[in-house]
Amino acid sequence: MQYKVNLKDMFLFEFKSFLGRKFMNNSPRLNDGINYLNLGAGENYIDGYINADFFYGFKFWKKNSLKREWKLDLRYPLKCSDNTFDGVFTEHTIEHLYPDDAKRLLKEIYRILKPSSIIRITVPDLEKYVDFYNKEYNDIDVREFQKRYKTGCCGIRNMTQNYFHFSVWDFEEIKKYLEDVGFRDIKKMKYGTTQDEKLNLDLKDRAWETLYVEARK
Repeated sequence: MQYKVNLKDMFLFEFKSFLGRKFMNNSPRLNDGINYLNLGAGENYIDGYINADFFYGFKFWKKNSLKREWKLDLRYPLKCSDNTFDGVFTEHTIEHLYPDDAKRLLKEIYRILKPSSIIRITVPDLEKYVDFYNKEYNDIDVREFQKRYKTGCCGIRNMTQNYFHFSVWDFEEIKKYLEDVGFRDIKKMKYGTTQDEKLNLDLKDRAWETLYVEARK
């Protein structure tokens, strides 16, 4: 587990962000007709969707396996017109932002969604980790937690500090943030259950730790 961030890594990340924002085309390559956004796609590339993530692949002489239709830095305004997308799916992404950056991103997502369209957000669920820490196993898959963490403390530390996590979320907190930027009809969902089948993109191997939330513009 990698908890330490060194100055070199921080500099390279910010330098890539600067180069990408200044010298690359930061607008999405849209489909004709319907457009769904997979925001923070990482290695989970989905055909037919607008897959968006950070500016990687500056070594142009090497083949970049992470295909993206939109390269961006989620801490900054999205270069996209209002009311563009028919739906947004973002999986285990906003926990990599500080809370104020996450709120700005949610506001931007609200802007680029079409009216009445849905955002589906998944994040590590603080409530599940706290239940594991407190040994309250009724509503969690305790075997999955125990496979990964020897103690509850280890689990909490992993969720809050590992993998460049900068914020933690439960349903109450994310609901407040969504309401603050204008979303309505905010619902806690389950794995594989959605109000829009185009957003049924959950990765099964993350279900044990995940909070699923949908909201409508």
